[in-house]
Amino acid sequence: MTKKDGFALIEIGIILVYMSVAMIAMSALIVSTHKAAALNARRLKAVDFASEMLEEVLARRWKEKGSASDVLGCEDGEDAGDKNSFDDVDDFNGWDEHPPLFPCGVQNADEFSGFSRRVSVEYINSGDLPSATATAFKKITVSVYKEDKHVISLSAQRSEH
Repeated sequence: MTKKDGFALIEIGIILVYMSVAMIAMSALIVSTHKAAALNARRLKAVDFASEMLEEVLARRWKEKGSASDVLGCEDGEDAGDKNSFDDVDDFNGWDEHPPLFPCGVQNADEFSGFSRRVSVEYINSGDLPSATATAFKKITVSVYKEDKHVISLSAQRSEH
């Protein structure tokens, strides 16, 4: 009897089955990795988007100049639909921006299409709990949404002094 070197047809078939299973598993891994990368990219955009809005709000004064009112929101003479007329932090309370706008009021780039952001301003006490009455602290929260699904919220506190 002579010994032959090489693979038999059955061995090649087994190798092909193993390779097919491995390729299916690898393709599932690639798809899940791609989905995770897309989610992370969306979160990074949302953080950038929220930070930009938060900085824009924090650049304003604590309170309307010369006003004794402690009511949060726009005062007389301010247009609730135009953030360029806002001159203090609490004017942004209830601001809902879609499509996104740069601080100058120009529409933001296409990379933020489908995103929206909402701002809430509330009085808080020194323990970071909401207060029904005016205090010396305000909490500004910017929430970012992608196609009406919440992505992220960033908050900052501002003191009167």
